[in-house]
Amino acid sequence: CKQGPWLTRVLIFVQAVVLFGSWLMIMLGYCKGDLAVTTGCVKFTPFCAYNAARNCQYYFEHCQPDLDMLQGCFTQEGRRAFSGGMDIRIMPLPPCALCKILAADLAN
Repeated sequence: CKQGPWLTRVLIFVQAVVLFGSWLMIMLGYCKGDLAVTTGCVKFTPFCAYNAARNCQYYFEHCQPDLDMLQGCFTQEGRRAFSGGMDIRIMPLPPCALCKILAADLAN
């Protein structure tokens, strides 16, 4: 039972180091990326990374199924071809029209 306090102190120290490391990464913007910037989404500008990612996911899941390209939608390079000016999922059009819009968006 003598080792209990030392084990508790070591675990608390490890927890404090992990929390401090996480806080430091948040403050330095290490994991931020472009998905954290939402001002473009509110103003419907073509620089909304969230809409671009969702359009990319919709296209490679429903229009042209491709699992490798679908995984690429989570990177900046993978979704770069799609503009973020609109969220295709909320447009009141048939799926074939949505796919044609996204295909034209991908071609540009």
